[in-house]
Amino acid sequence: MTQSTLQSHIDSTETERPSPTTRSALVTSFLLYTAVGGVFLLDTLTPLGFSVSMFYVPVCLASLWLKGWRFAFIMGWLCSGLTIVGLLVSPPGSPAIWSVANRSIGFAALWFALWGGKIFAQRTVELERTKVSLQQGIEQCKQAEQALLTIKEELESRVAWRTAQLQTALVSSAISMST
Repeated sequence: MTQSTLQSHIDSTETERPSPTTRSALVTSFLLYTAVGGVFLLDTLTPLGFSVSMFYVPVCLASLWLKGWRFAFIMGWLCSGLTIVGLLVSPPGSPAIWSVANRSIGFAALWFALWGGKIFAQRTVELERTKVSLQQGIEQCKQAEQALLTIKEELESRVAWRTAQLQTALVSSAISMST
């Protein structure tokens, strides 16, 4: 995944994706809201004591991944509210205290999952930035190494040329001294 794609999954203090104007974005939003509605319908048909509210967690995580933190935060509050409403409108079943406990666990799981997903998205972006930075550093090191090798070769050729000049000078000096 590219850095710009991952950047869209960060919290609301940073740049969020533009408002959904494309057909695909509208379809995604519609599907997420429909999934929430389906979970709520299932919740209203299920007797108290069965925690259907856990099905809100994957829907909210999908909204975090597909739409960004702001949209997921709104979906989280919507799902939290529907969890409470589901407690009031579900058919009777087990004692109410058990239903409150089940829904409290579902509520906590929902928000822990959303917060964990947000942190995961932030860490992924940071990791991608670090990767890009390291790749740039490696490229700079390779360029510097290539430049040093070029300078070394040039220096070796100069030393060889100068050594040849000195040997020629020594030979000619030896010849002139012997005569």
